[in-house]
Amino acid sequence: MTSPVPKFTVAPALPNDYPRFAAIMTSANITADAVYHIIWGKTAPQAHTKAAATIIATPGSVLFKAIDNSTGEIAGFASFMPQKGEGSATEDSSEKKQESDHKWLEGLNVDLFRWKVGGPLKETRKKLFDVEKDSGIFFEVSRDYI
Repeated sequence: MTSPVPKFTVAPALPNDYPRFAAIMTSANITADAVYHIIWGKTAPQAHTKAAATIIATPGSVLFKAIDNSTGEIAGFASFMPQKGEGSATEDSSEKKQESDHKWLEGLNVDLFRWKVGGPLKETRKKLFDVEKDSGIFFEVSRDYI
């Protein structure tokens, strides 16, 4: 008896996969994020995709891709964030450094972006995830596969 051919293959991601990952993130946000257009609507085309590429390349994360075996296309990706462990920077100091180094994109609704990332999302992460003790995994799947 032969085994069925799997629909997807999971493989380690390569840096040249990041633009596709960023496009998948942008597509998901356009569809599912109620305030996406208010935050990003006045930025240059592809601004979110370029910003997402920097998020994807977060130091310390381990990335995997799901490849559609019938097309060879990347269908989605997962980002695994190992626990920080002892002696690592705290979440607050890391966020302060990011804020001080950040150059805001022209047209971005900065106040709403800060509220979203620093408010509801941050509170949810604190409830569900201890950056010092927990590992995390984040999945994104292309809308073509939902």
